Amino acid sequence: QKEVELLGAVNTIHFDGKLRRGYNTDCTGMQKLVVDQKIDYDQELIRHTYVIGAGPAGRAVALGCSGTVTSVVQIYSRTTIHPWMDNWPGIRYLPAVSICDYAGSEDSWYQGDLIINATPLGGGEHAHESPWPQGTPLPTHSWVIDLNYHPHVSRFLHDAKKAGNKTMNGLGLLCYQAADSFNIWTGSDVTGKELLDYLIAEGHDAALSDGR
Repeated sequence: QKEVELLGAVNTIHFDGKLRRGYNTDCTGMQKLVVDQKIDYDQELIRHTYVIGAGPAGRAVALGCSGTVTSVVQIYSRTTIHPWMDNWPGIRYLPAVSICDYAGSEDSWYQGDLIINATPLGGGEHAHESPWPQGTPLPTHSWVIDLNYHPHVSRFLHDAKKAGNKTMNGLGLLCYQAADSFNIWTGSDVTGKELLDYLIAEGHDAALSDGR
């Protein structure tokens, strides 16, 4: 899978006799999610996508976005940019994708048309935290996605929605990547949209998408 070569990360393995194939369904799931859920910016091409977090999840969704709705993807690393990031194949083959330092870049963040939190901040034991720098104004007409989904409405999403943005939590991507993995293993053709619509019908729709 081309995505695996570019990301250097696998989250789904298919065993076919002695043959093993690796896939990254976070990337392919993100590609389908942004198209199916009509994640756009005032019905136009998203010009700037900012991904907070340079770990495997951040790189996967950045690569997924780079092949769909956006023209420029910037990944913001919360830790020191290590040499391996400069050698990451996704940087070499995708000129629209770049990795930047988290610190000192806050002044430009409000320009993001699609902002994705791919860090643990906002979920689990970090539920009270937000990846957004304190004192930095949020945009007001953007899409904001938090890959965390417990709690359904993170502090980041709460603040983003209050500022006037469309928001979505991580259940959307979870459904789409799960559908891709399930289909790889079983040969089925379940779609992420079917899984997401089922969750919504069952009442699990908190913060899935304000843009519907």
